[in-house]
Amino acid sequence: MINIVLDTNILYNNFYFKNSKLQRLIDLIQTGEVNVCLTEMNQEELINQLKKKIQKDLNDYKRVKNQLFKLLPTTEFPDLTLEEEVNKYRLALENLLIENSIQVIPFPQESDAIANISKKYFIGSKPFSETGKSSFPDAIIWQSILEFLSEFNDEEELYFVSNNHKDFSNDEKKNFHADLINDLSPSIVSRVHYFNTLDDIFEEPTILELEKRYIKTWELDFDLSEGNRKNDFTNFFLENDEILEVIRWELSNNTYEAEYFEGWGEDPHIDKVEILSAESAYQQDDKWIIDFQIKVDYDFTITTYNCGYEQDDEDWEIHDSGKGESYLTGEVEYYHDKEAFGEIWNVKVD
Repeated sequence: MINIVLDTNILYNNFYFKNSKLQRLIDLIQTGEVNVCLTEMNQEELINQLKKKIQKDLNDYKRVKNQLFKLLPTTEFPDLTLEEEVNKYRLALENLLIENSIQVIPFPQESDAIANISKKYFIGSKPFSETGKSSFPDAIIWQSILEFLSEFNDEEELYFVSNNHKDFSNDEKKNFHADLINDLSPSIVSRVHYFNTLDDIFEEPTILELEKRYIKTWELDFDLSEGNRKNDFTNFFLENDEILEVIRWELSNNTYEAEYFEGWGEDPHIDKVEILSAESAYQQDDKWIIDFQIKVDYDFTITTYNCGYEQDDEDWEIHDSGKGESYLTGEVEYYHDKEAFGEIWNVKVD
């Protein structure tokens, strides 16, 4: 059995495991020869990361809600609370882990766990460092893994995936740091491996062999130029809310020059989409998961506050028009037989 433990940084921006590489891992679970895990600390870190993002979005929502209420005073806008939304995600994450048979390794249980972590801290042993950087969450993750390893049989292996190489790996990012290797018993040290990315996992011969043996694939290459496919993809991106939302976020977090003032951007309208690349990242059942890169041209509004007026005055905000372009990457499901699109994932500014 290969136990693949994912660090929190592998799951950032993939709060619902919507990613071709994570889907490949989940498919491997079905082989019965792979167990995908994260520690309870990783689970809490993931929830905390989402909490930070929700807090920012809620602040934006309250601002927009107040503006809309002035225009639509008879319309009711729901009150959203941070605690309630975080609790919803906690429950959704727990269900997601159960549905996909992903194991959660509990917090350290052994009586000397706190003592072991404290000793590492005071001597600057990894995952702590001599520079004084506090890495208690990483130390708890590592202690959880050590206790997990103590239950292994003679044939089990562990693959730990983390791009936090400064705290976990050697200089070559190919193995654990010597401090961490020293924590392992001689009987298991050769069966515990460090990987910097999920891409590294899928280059591992054992994983490649498992996919070849068990995972259903079909020898049908994705070709963007086939039929009306390119036009279909272009229209999909032109009308997609997720694409528009990423552009909206980019505009709201940057400053733009109008003729007489500077302000943030809002209210984008997509004029044109150019597909720079679209390639199959993974084949799953009756669909492709397509990696894409696109260039998007759009009009938008540049807005700022006019300090000469009160907030309730209709002239409190001043506006001008602007034009912009963004390069975006992401993944989208495409069903071959239906020539239809599914979910779009991980859209971000390139």
